[in-house]
Amino acid sequence: MMNLETIFPLIKDISDLYRLYRRRGMSREEACQYVIKENEKELQDADDGPQVWIGLAKITGSKNELTEELLARAETSFDALEKAFPDIKNELLKARMKICDISLIGNESPYPKKKCFRPDWQVGDTFIVQLESKEPPLENKVILLRKIEEQLDCNDNYEQIFYLTICDQDHLPTNDHELNALSYIPGHYQDKQYGFRLSITVGSRKGLDAFQLTKLGNFPDIHYPMMENKDDIPYPIIAYRGRNTGFLDHYVYWNYRRFGIRY
Repeated sequence: MMNLETIFPLIKDISDLYRLYRRRGMSREEACQYVIKENEKELQDADDGPQVWIGLAKITGSKNELTEELLARAETSFDALEKAFPDIKNELLKARMKICDISLIGNESPYPKKKCFRPDWQVGDTFIVQLESKEPPLENKVILLRKIEEQLDCNDNYEQIFYLTICDQDHLPTNDHELNALSYIPGHYQDKQYGFRLSITVGSRKGLDAFQLTKLGNFPDIHYPMMENKDDIPYPIIAYRGRNTGFLDHYVYWNYRRFGIRY
């Protein structure tokens, strides 16, 4: 059978969204209603609408919790796609046989809640990171990461949001005033505003250890930059397979040379 999700990627998006809601603790009915609500515009489209119902039927059927209503919706949706895409009618018929299977109708199945690693960091926690680069103007400098908030990404992973600055390794700040005086290094500039925020997402203690963070202290009286675009998407810094890939060094080196320190 063809890979239906390659030709109609919205089907996979719908399945992933349903799975995410179920792993958040929603019931089958609640998850379906949330998916439908979030895809109201798609449901009005002749090509996208059928994919929404097929996606819901596919993911519920995979757990043997397909409902009679979703089965009927999927059957109608396959009819629409076969009419709209006659060149792949045979492939759609094969997919229909697998997804629209009455034996997949069943009661609601349990979904284990997703367990995400969450560092025990508070707003204002500030960490020292050693710079690998020793080239001017970063010789004898260290990175300071200051947590300003936490948020969940689209996959329910915890993103730690930071401001970043640098200072002399022999003159570390000891209070909020000294740390605020250092200000921050932005990541980019657009429409007379800067993007200052970075996000760190780690999936395990091993991933966290890859950053080799040393806690300096907690400094909760945070100075927020006047020229910041707070709607800007934070720049992601990641650890890959338990290793810091050097993106943090690269970010500091290039953006400090481009923008310097901004208040």
